[in-house]
Amino acid sequence: RTPAQYWAYDDVDTYYSEHPDFEWIDIEGMGTRLTLSDDQTVQVNLPSGFGPFVFYDREFSQLSICGNGWICPGYTTSRDYTNHGIPNTADPTMLAPVWDDLYPPYSNGVWWYHDEANHRFIIQYDSMPYYSSRTTFEWNQVIIYDTTMAADDGNCEFVYQYLTANQTNSATVGEQDPSKTVAIEALFDGAYHRGSSMIEPGRAIK
Repeated sequence: RTPAQYWAYDDVDTYYSEHPDFEWIDIEGMGTRLTLSDDQTVQVNLPSGFGPFVFYDREFSQLSICGNGWICPGYTTSRDYTNHGIPNTADPTMLAPVWDDLYPPYSNGVWWYHDEANHRFIIQYDSMPYYSSRTTFEWNQVIIYDTTMAADDGNCEFVYQYLTANQTNSATVGEQDPSKTVAIEALFDGAYHRGSSMIEPGRAIK
């Protein structure tokens, strides 16, 4: 079998059937709130009704959610607030909607919700400020679809959504595989991949 590969599609990639549509799913007050301290990572077990998150052919039943804007499939105690370019073997396996030095104590928390009817697990960073600018807030979310909606190779699909994008010039946006040698880097410290659209309000990346 050919090793798994991921591609990224923006909502503006309308020539491709895989392009996502932006549809903010507000789970604030509906899901479970994680009240995170500064530079904290917590582990969340995926509900039994969701099943494993299959990512680059590996199955994960747990997510490690960091207040600094990234999510690790599986278990990690890393709480890295200094974003890097990816791939980088020093960093965890990750989904990074906005990896930056964020400050959860001034936010409305990180929420998660299992939307069983629609086969998806949602993580929402809700009114999340930056450590260096605690008056600038971001709303973004990661939507992971279960294996009933997997790609043809059996790997799970996921979407990043951005309700705001106020300060992305110091962030990393992308994902890194479990070997930490393969990644999709849409953005790093203000530099976009040539195939990536700008991160802005109303953007969705699948």
